[in-house]
Amino acid sequence: MKETKQIVRYVLLDLVGSTAAWICLNHCNTAIWPTISPTSLYCWGAGYVLLWLMLSLFAGFYHAPFKRARLNDLISTIKANTIGSLVVLLVLYSHEHVESMRSALSLLGLTFGLQTLCTYPFRLLLLSHTIGRINRRKITFPTLVVGMPMAIYLKKQSIAAYPGLNIIGTLDISNPNPHRPAPPCDPAFPPILGKSFDELPELVTKHNITNIIITSLTAGPPLSTSGRVNQQLLKLKHVQLYTTAHQGNIRTSSIQQPLLHTIGANPMPYWQRLVKRIADYLLSLLTLAVLSPLLLVMMLLVRLSSPGPVIYKQERVGLRGRPFTIYKLRSMYINAEQEGPALSSSTDSRVTPIGRFMRRTHIDEIPNFVNVLKGDMSLVGPRPERQFYIDQILEHAPAYSLLLTMRPGITSWGQVKFGYAENVRQMQQRMHFDMLYLNNRSLLVDAKILIYTIITVLKGSWHR
Repeated sequence: MKETKQIVRYVLLDLVGSTAAWICLNHCNTAIWPTISPTSLYCWGAGYVLLWLMLSLFAGFYHAPFKRARLNDLISTIKANTIGSLVVLLVLYSHEHVESMRSALSLLGLTFGLQTLCTYPFRLLLLSHTIGRINRRKITFPTLVVGMPMAIYLKKQSIAAYPGLNIIGTLDISNPNPHRPAPPCDPAFPPILGKSFDELPELVTKHNITNIIITSLTAGPPLSTSGRVNQQLLKLKHVQLYTTAHQGNIRTSSIQQPLLHTIGANPMPYWQRLVKRIADYLLSLLTLAVLSPLLLVMMLLVRLSSPGPVIYKQERVGLRGRPFTIYKLRSMYINAEQEGPALSSSTDSRVTPIGRFMRRTHIDEIPNFVNVLKGDMSLVGPRPERQFYIDQILEHAPAYSLLLTMRPGITSWGQVKFGYAENVRQMQQRMHFDMLYLNNRSLLVDAKILIYTIITVLKGSWHR
């Protein structure tokens, strides 16, 4: 609720500021381009304001409003206003409202200056006011600290000094050990609310926890202890690891606060994530529209080939460990898993004749695009698996749970480089390619994976 109100404030400030900038720009238009007719003035103005609201959205001004910084906001404003001013210039030039190069440069400078003057100072005031309230603890975020009591006690003061954190209590994950030193008696030490990660979801709900900080895990990189623990954590947002300065792989821009590394942090900038989701929807709609005749024909053939439903539904594990139902064209005989879950192979007798053709050409996965439209999947991301197999993978490769920080995809780096897995060991081998994608995500990488996927499908190089 706090974030929603803050986002509304930013939107309203930008709405009023952009409107004021347009009015000022239109007032000065006689010196720059021929006067726009009064009938089209409102349409131009609406388009102008909408342009800047969209640019602010892609610049990330409406994302994570309590985690913003003044310098970053200034840089983002300069970038967005430069792009917006160029767009305004190109649009007006195409409509012959710019008479000369001098007029073009004047328009570019005036648009940038007015937009910056009418929006940035007010954003800065709102941000400074918000930061001040957080520093004075007028705005706080209920926080749960996880770790061993002694480690928590030693780091408590440093964590408590972090602006805005209101430590509600701790979760003691230490194993019972009578020889383990207990923290000194300190009335300021936060109460122990639980002793098991199984209690985590209940504690989060009961105490309205918004932040979780892990102070101690067993030796090794973050999330290397237990797959079950990882899955509990990845279902939550704002999970951070208290680390130390000698761990050079940690990135931070703060020089005054303790090092808190967000677990499963996304390397993709916010605007790229937004473009990725928009592209997911648009390309999925286009693909379903183009392939709908083929889909209808294959649905008829599936119906005629063997008894059973045309669309096969199965529960898979998606973003942050949340289950969802995946859709495919049925390629197996019904009751194919009466003896329990089993992975398919190239010689699987459970596959129908038409199903074998669909699997070879990947036509059976066309309904996956419906999952993308629903938001369960993306075009590019690690293939979603069943909980039955995830549990087995986690026993040998706990880092697999990090893949659950991403939305699963129709295709992936692992899919292109490795193909389909026929057993758990192969799943673990394919995981290494998906871990590369985890740390190197970008729109360019996604585009390359999609191109190679199309080439691979056309060549028939994937084996199932």
